[in-house]
Amino acid sequence: MTLYSKKYASRLAGRNLFYLGQIRKCLVAMIQYLKTPPSPSPSAPDNTTSKMMSVTEFLFALKLDNINLFKILRYLDRSRLPQKLLGFTNFATSVSTSGTEGGEEEKNMEGDEFMSKHISSLSIVQTFLTCLTSTQHEGKVVPEWPTRDSLSGGRGRSMKHPTLRYVSLQPSSSFSDILNEAHAVILAGGTLRPFSHVATELLAGKDDKMMQAAVDAESHVSAVLGSSNNATQMNTKEAGTKSMPQSSSIVSCVSSDLTTFTCGHVIPPSNVLTVCLSSGPTSTKLDFRHSSRSSDAVCDELGRTLLNLSAVVPSGLIVFLPSYSYEDHLVNRWKKNRFVGSAFTEKERPSRAKELSRFRGCYVKVFKRS
Repeated sequence: MTLYSKKYASRLAGRNLFYLGQIRKCLVAMIQYLKTPPSPSPSAPDNTTSKMMSVTEFLFALKLDNINLFKILRYLDRSRLPQKLLGFTNFATSVSTSGTEGGEEEKNMEGDEFMSKHISSLSIVQTFLTCLTSTQHEGKVVPEWPTRDSLSGGRGRSMKHPTLRYVSLQPSSSFSDILNEAHAVILAGGTLRPFSHVATELLAGKDDKMMQAAVDAESHVSAVLGSSNNATQMNTKEAGTKSMPQSSSIVSCVSSDLTTFTCGHVIPPSNVLTVCLSSGPTSTKLDFRHSSRSSDAVCDELGRTLLNLSAVVPSGLIVFLPSYSYEDHLVNRWKKNRFVGSAFTEKERPSRAKELSRFRGCYVKVFKRS
């Protein structure tokens, strides 16, 4: 941005230079803010240092409360500055790297400092500034700073640079624009039921007709699945053998505005057990909230729980964790704890998402042999 402003300063009008200065001021304020991380929380000394702030608190912390973000966003949209800056960056990069060898250039492209030639970095800033124009109740800003463990080369996707994230708390504010502009919207996924809950999150009670249609669709699907499960159990008892019910599909067209399609599951309900544990073997509370999940007591209690489960389950366990950084923290803690670490340090685990397919294949092979 600085090089772009210096190169075209004599050609740009005063209005353009003014907005370029405003954008630079926002970028400098964010950089300076990320350079001064707060002190880590005593309850989680090894966790990633982070804090959650409202949009207003974040703007006051950066001293950007006197800048009209709506005008800046309008200027970015009309002037197409992100696209222009992308072309300028690609040209400057190609000129600076024209004298380097091909192998060295490929090495730099694969490094951690990779810069895309197709997506403007300013467009990401534009999206973040758009989020900052939302209300207090629509979302929160979460600044995060890397810790000593992540900087020392942990496994997985450990943080190496400070980041700014915007967490949406009311998806209906963004989804309403899609509903108004699109001819039809298809939501596909494995966790869309109950439909009434999804409709509440995306519509926020603004469309009573759609909300009632979602409730009726959920009632219809529940009734059909309940009757089919009862029929399957009766047939199994009569046959005296274990049978796997075939996957069924249910289509519910409860109104002209909403149509639902539900696929049955290949695992029968008799093979599924859901248990919620509030405490572990030593009666320590398993509190996995962000402020306490990285404490030594919670991590050790989780390790003891997994140890007890591994002694009962004969063919192994699959443990899902919320993030790679939390996985790194747990494994590092279990390695320090001799009682827990002996059972987990020798187990192989995927360090990146691309390795999951290989681990799934290995698990299927073990499952077929057991």
